[in-house]
Amino acid sequence: MGDYATGRDFRNWENLPYRGLLVPELFNNTGNAGDGDPGLQRCFRNWVEWVYHSGGINQPLDLDNEQIVNPATVTFNEIGHGNMSGAYDIDFDSGQKHSAIITGDSTLTFCPPHSGVGNFLLKLTDGGAFNTTWAAEAASGLYWSDGGTEAPLTSGGTDIIGIYYDGNDYYLQGSIGFS
Repeated sequence: MGDYATGRDFRNWENLPYRGLLVPELFNNTGNAGDGDPGLQRCFRNWVEWVYHSGGINQPLDLDNEQIVNPATVTFNEIGHGNMSGAYDIDFDSGQKHSAIITGDSTLTFCPPHSGVGNFLLKLTDGGAFNTTWAAEAASGLYWSDGGTEAPLTSGGTDIIGIYYDGNDYYLQGSIGFS
C-alpha cells in the first residue's frame, strides 16, 4: 500500500499526524492503492475533506517540510479590521490577508508570524485621505520597493500592499489606486 517514508503507507495509519482524526473506515474499499494509484489519492482527498468539513483540525497543520503538490485552489480567510485610525497592530500570526478602511491618521505596526517567513497582503481603503505611518515590531526593518518610506496611498480608492517577511525584515510593494 505504498511507502511509509513518503507518507503513503496507510497500514501504519496510527503513526500519522492527526491520527486521532484518521478513521480506518475512510480507507476501506480502496482497491489496489499503490503509489500514485487514483484509489489512494481519492482516499486521502476524502480524509482531508472529512477533517476540513468536520472542523477536526483546530491548530496549524505542520507538514514537517513536506510538499503540497499541484493544489487546484488555495484560499485564505481575510482578517477584516474594519474602520481603523490611531495606533493599530497588523498581526501576521493571525492570517495572511488583512483589510482595513482608514478613517483617521494611523500608525500601522506589523507583528511578525511566530516562526518562519511569509508573504502577506494588506488591502487598505481611503489610506491616502489621512497620514499613515508604517512601523515594525522589535528590531525589524521595513523597506519599500522604491527605496522610500511609504507608498502614495489613494484617497477614495483601494490600495493593495504586498509584504514579504524574511524572518527579520519586511519588504513592501504597493499596488495603488484601485477604484
